[in-house]
Amino acid sequence: MIFFGDDYFGKVDGVPGFFYVKTRFLHIWWIPLIPRESYLFLDQPDASGHFGALPIPRLWKSIWFAWGRTCLVCLAIIFLFAVGAIWAAPIKESERLRVIAFTTVVWFIAFLFCCLLFWLGRYSTASQARAIELG
Repeated sequence: MIFFGDDYFGKVDGVPGFFYVKTRFLHIWWIPLIPRESYLFLDQPDASGHFGALPIPRLWKSIWFAWGRTCLVCLAIIFLFAVGAIWAAPIKESERLRVIAFTTVVWFIAFLFCCLLFWLGRYSTASQARAIELG
């Protein structure tokens, strides 16, 4: 079954309690492919209980964050499955040390992808000047 449609990805320029920016993408299996437009979402609901969204010019930072996060998650999953596949295969006793070293390096690379994903989150908040500009 193929899942496709529109959804919002690339949450950036967040000001806690006020607003953040996301870009609307066409996606397949929730993998953002084609950016459509960017929106400024309000954190607080209005009087009717709805969260407001204002269209803004396309924000490339949001687009790159969406694509970058997706790539990092996919690469980390691929590398972790590779480690599992290597360990599931029969290993000769003479090759065991080499396989352990190789899988350790692959696991470490997957760990670095996860750390980079976490590190990117620190750059998704808006600076003071950007918050004033968006506000």
